[in-house]
Amino acid sequence: LRSVERYPGVAFTGHEHLAAEVLRSFVLDLLVSAGLSKRPQTLPYASLGSLFKGRQALLEAIQTRLGPRAEQAGAVAPVVALVGQGGVGKSRLAIEQAWRQLGRHSAVQFVLADSPAAIERNLAGLCGERGLDLIEKALTEQAVQAQAVLNWLAAHPGWLLILDNVDNEHAATAVESLLSQLSGGQVLITTRLWNWSGSVQMLEIDVLAPDDTAAFLLERTEGKRRAAEDDI
Repeated sequence: LRSVERYPGVAFTGHEHLAAEVLRSFVLDLLVSAGLSKRPQTLPYASLGSLFKGRQALLEAIQTRLGPRAEQAGAVAPVVALVGQGGVGKSRLAIEQAWRQLGRHSAVQFVLADSPAAIERNLAGLCGERGLDLIEKALTEQAVQAQAVLNWLAAHPGWLLILDNVDNEHAATAVESLLSQLSGGQVLITTRLWNWSGSVQMLEIDVLAPDDTAAFLLERTEGKRRAAEDDI
């Protein structure tokens, strides 16, 4: 495997990457379905699979910045902000990265964080059955539910939290406050803002290259268009 640098259908860069690919395969799905393992995740979209083009270098850069999975409670939570204009694919990039690393994490949670109120409301929503399925889901106090989620994260190292659409200063201030309460996992932020504290590693996201957009369009429309030699 090392000599060919491949696992069937998956390119990998090292033994940890290979192990992650195996863990996020049907093997872990079988363990989850049998009740032997739990992998709470609230990703809003399925992976694009092969349609996700032109971002391999960015996926690798994200993983390098996030580093290895946290194994102990209290470990510093690395934070990476995907920064770019609206519509360049920041949220999709974060989601695809999460799908590719799903097997590495104790939980993968997605929170729309476009305002302070939304952050508390959507954190509280993670108490539900689709999220962490906490006993606090029966409560009505959002602040209590949000704190219960933070308590769960603190006690279950290895999670990934995506904070999406942090595009204004009020939301950013609330996120910075939240980051000080997080440990034992990894955080991905999608944002249009560049003014973050020193603990946040920033990664600029730009539009896809023309060759990648052409490849996407050709694959997306295959079988649905009259093929011609000059389609590219």
